[in-house]
Amino acid sequence: MNAINNVIPVVEVDKLNVSFGDAHIIHDVSFEVNEGELIGLFI
Repeated sequence: MNAINNVIPVVEVDKLNVSFGDAHIIHDVSFEVNEGELIGLFI
């Protein structure tokens, strides 16, 4: 939860890791998406 404006996120990701075989593409990524926000992930 965002402590500044007490908004509860619609999506919350904590310590995301993505691997393809031995290649570690994403390591410990965390983020929140609140209502009305749009995000894009480019890997």
